Amino acid sequence: MGLARGLTMLNTRKRKVKLTKAKIAELETRWRKHNKHMKSMGLHAMRYEKFEDYVDYCYGKRTTKDFKIVRSPLTPVETPRMKASREHREKYPSLPMGHAINGKGTKDDRWESEKKTISSGYTVAPAYNKGAYQVIGKSNIKDIGR
Repeated sequence: MGLARGLTMLNTRKRKVKLTKAKIAELETRWRKHNKHMKSMGLHAMRYEKFEDYVDYCYGKRTTKDFKIVRSPLTPVETPRMKASREHREKYPSLPMGHAINGKGTKDDRWESEKKTISSGYTVAPAYNKGAYQVIGKSNIKDIGR
């Protein structure tokens, strides 16, 4: 025969923990180790000021949600290499991207027109039965497929 609705045979009662001197000594060393670890991680708010608070936390009487975590804004550390790179960029600024596109850069129009006239005498085609491309003069275009 089953139990009435809402009743259970499971024992859900929390048992009281007996703290012996050895257990207290072990908890104290774990408390110190925990505080040291949290301090090294920069989580000072997660440290337990009192030993009793840590014992309560270990046995489920207090959770980490009871703490208000305070985080300071991250300030980047400038290494000597980063400082040298920044000073170099300030001393020798590069050309902004917009200037080269608008034709205000160091583009030489005479050389560009000369390249066009030189390249008009050549064509690019794949070699016969090969995968690579080659530059072929206009006079040899008829021999490309042979």
